[in-house]
Amino acid sequence: MAAPPIASFFASQVVHLPVSSSVATARAYLRKPHRVVDAVTGTSQVEDLGGDRVRLTMRPLTFLTLTFRPRVDMRVWTDELGTVRLRSLACELEGIDYLNHRFSLDLVGYLKAIAGENGTATLTGVADLGVKVEIPGPLRSLPRSMVLAAGNGLLRGVLATVEGRLRRDLLADYGRWMRAATLGQEASQPPSQMRRRGRKVS
Repeated sequence: MAAPPIASFFASQVVHLPVSSSVATARAYLRKPHRVVDAVTGTSQVEDLGGDRVRLTMRPLTFLTLTFRPRVDMRVWTDELGTVRLRSLACELEGIDYLNHRFSLDLVGYLKAIAGENGTATLTGVADLGVKVEIPGPLRSLPRSMVLAAGNGLLRGVLATVEGRLRRDLLADYGRWMRAATLGQEASQPPSQMRRRGRKVS
């Protein structure tokens, strides 16, 4: 009996975000990794699992004829150089539970501050997203090229959405944090759907 067909998908995204502050100031902001996650989750739901671990429940996605909602456990931390790093730990697909034991997701990314023009900082980052999955029975009759194109396109769309939120929501939150820091106040959290089991993260 032939083994079930396996498909592998991959996408990568690079982002460069100039900010009007020094590298040291930008790194101080990045030392609040939960805040960074909060700023880019949009309408997604993030649950604090304790320590440097969070669970992200994404909005429903559609892959060809399948609709599902990924739930990803991640480790998010800031290293000794002031770089925010994230790595996926586990993933479940709500809505197509039968694929959970035939599916793997690997997400690795970082965001760091580097010196830009005129001594100001640029937030630069990379995210790599890979998925390996057993092709479900209903899709096995489709051309493999169609399945691969749809899967790679879906991952590119997910990362493009994250890039858009970085450019819009993270930069807006960075501006709030900068203004509050200038006034010597604690910056309020960005608006989001994050639920942290009664704990507010600044």
